[in-house]
Amino acid sequence: MPRRDYDHADERDDYRDGPPRKGPNVVVWVVVGVVLVAVLAAGLAGCIGYAFVARTAGRPAVAPPAPPAPTVAPAGPMKRVYNRDELRTAVMAKTMEEVKALLGAPLRSWESDGDPVWTYEGISRDPASGTNDRIVNVFFADGKVVKIGF
Repeated sequence: MPRRDYDHADERDDYRDGPPRKGPNVVVWVVVGVVLVAVLAAGLAGCIGYAFVARTAGRPAVAPPAPPAPTVAPAGPMKRVYNRDELRTAVMAKTMEEVKALLGAPLRSWESDGDPVWTYEGISRDPASGTNDRIVNVFFADGKVVKIGF
């Protein structure tokens, strides 16, 4: 039946809040967006907090196992650790070049009574205690090893 002009006059009371909306509810999308942003912000804050704590602690959250006790000199390339008798046998009466080839460059070089003395660190072991000798001095006279001080 065709519509007459006066038929639409009473449509006003059919919709109390206006005509029905088409599409998704805006309030639902706003709530979903706020929740999503809050979850992402909490995750980011957790990551930043973990990084801050790990950095200020100076070590990772799970500490690695302790390394074994060192048996070589702490600095430089790995060198052999001799017991005292082996070291005496290896270097006594050797020239400076032979000692340098065997033990490497000294930690320090100095003179005693005009003769050179080379200082090494951690190249020998004390048989009584089983620990590495902290310092070993190799004394030269006339260009050859004459004494070793532990």
